Amino acid sequence: MLAIVGCAVPYSHQPSSTAPATFAPAAPPAFTAAPPLLLQEGDSRIELRLDRDGPLARLGHRHVIVTRAVHGTASFDPANPTNATFRAAFRVDSLEVDDPAERAAAGTEFATLPDAAAIAGTRKNMLSAALLDAERFSELGVRLQELRPVAALEAGFLANVVFTMKGGEYAVAAPVRVTPLPEGGYVASGEWTITHAELGLTPYSAAGGLVKVADAIEVRFRLVAKPM
Repeated sequence: MLAIVGCAVPYSHQPSSTAPATFAPAAPPAFTAAPPLLLQEGDSRIELRLDRDGPLARLGHRHVIVTRAVHGTASFDPANPTNATFRAAFRVDSLEVDDPAERAAAGTEFATLPDAAAIAGTRKNMLSAALLDAERFSELGVRLQELRPVAALEAGFLANVVFTMKGGEYAVAAPVRVTPLPEGGYVASGEWTITHAELGLTPYSAAGGLVKVADAIEVRFRLVAKPM
């Protein structure tokens, strides 16, 4: 939250026979803080889609990775969206790899389900020290802030999205939709692509790079925030 502070500037003048005019200080602008909101675990979700790459990419798999164990808080005032924040976090070991129902919902390009050994291997590699390093950094955070209305975007806003992972922060600009809920609160949602490189990660590879995970990561999210 940004605070705007007004500073009084001293004004000096020479004495004169005419009494100086007096000026009443301007009243500071009134800001109404938006009521705090709580992200709803189970209803909120973050989804990652990864493709295969490399000369022998046909031997690899596309992956759908999802978590619904998302917790956090939010604040959103439609009259002042630049001060909005959606703070989400989840344990990296809550990420589900290639759930059959999630793959089916993702479309025909994910129709082929990897076998159990391939899924277990993908999860092990994802949580390893070389990637998410779950043993040392158990949580990953996503923060949406500084929402700027953009009429040309279907999403409505361009947000500063900050990923907190492995002790560092990585920021990207991304489109975000914010829609009100009938019972109160808001849903922030969006889809965009970020790269492993932008997150300070190196894609997993095997066989000397003949088969590897593509650099691009498709991120889809839905954050449901309701009054506390």
